[in-house]
Amino acid sequence: MMMEGLRFTAATHNISHIKLRHLVVHFPNIVLPQLLEMLTDKEAIIRRVAAETMFEGWQQFRSYFNYDSVTLLISALKDEDVGVRSAVAPFLANLRDKRAVLPLIEVLKDENYEVRLGAALALGFFDELDAVLPLIDLLNDVHWNVRRTAAGALGRLRDKASVPSLLEILDDENNIVRQEAAFALSLIVDPRAYTPLRERIILEEDERVKQAIAWSLVQLGDFEHIPLLSSALQGGYWHNSVKEQFADTLEKRGTPEAREAVRKWRDSSQNS
Repeated sequence: MMMEGLRFTAATHNISHIKLRHLVVHFPNIVLPQLLEMLTDKEAIIRRVAAETMFEGWQQFRSYFNYDSVTLLISALKDEDVGVRSAVAPFLANLRDKRAVLPLIEVLKDENYEVRLGAALALGFFDELDAVLPLIDLLNDVHWNVRRTAAGALGRLRDKASVPSLLEILDDENNIVRQEAAFALSLIVDPRAYTPLRERIILEEDERVKQAIAWSLVQLGDFEHIPLLSSALQGGYWHNSVKEQFADTLEKRGTPEAREAVRKWRDSSQNS
């Protein structure tokens, strides 16, 4: 498909998502240059389709990016179209080009919450401590999902400077934010969190938040609340990689009832 053909079908919506996906999967080296050119188009809809297609097909495109194409993506963080900015920001995480870090930090101030969210998500995958303080500031964002994403990014960065702020948002009004903060603390493992976590688990009413706090306490050597991890094995909320960590701990430290719960979970996982 020539450039003008792909551009025309994007402008007129005359291409199905399935067909476009087929092109991305089977001809990424041909499609990517066209999408990059579309990213500079004067029409916002064209630029948006290009950005969203690259984001959705990042696994196919990743090995075809070079210095100049990454530079173009970074410049798209300033695009006037919010759809372009919100697709490009998280996509940059997949490329791990450190030139994107400072521009992504600037995007944390974007007026659109989806763009701020995408930038926060991306920064969590760069081992760059310059992002820590801006992400800490984002814990006060008006949108709960931005606060949650900032907490998750801070957890992945594992910088102990973020611990006091993560402890503060254990009082956040949104239970998902509190859960993400508790899980982030489990990745950082700072003894300063021990007493606040012990106090918080008593006050907390949400079961999943309590499970995350219990896991953080396990990382600090406190196994009193590990029975909470048994119930975490049920349902689809926690990722299987996290459940596997819960299960390993329960097998080593849990009661016979907890080990039986692990056995049942492993059996059901193998049969599903």
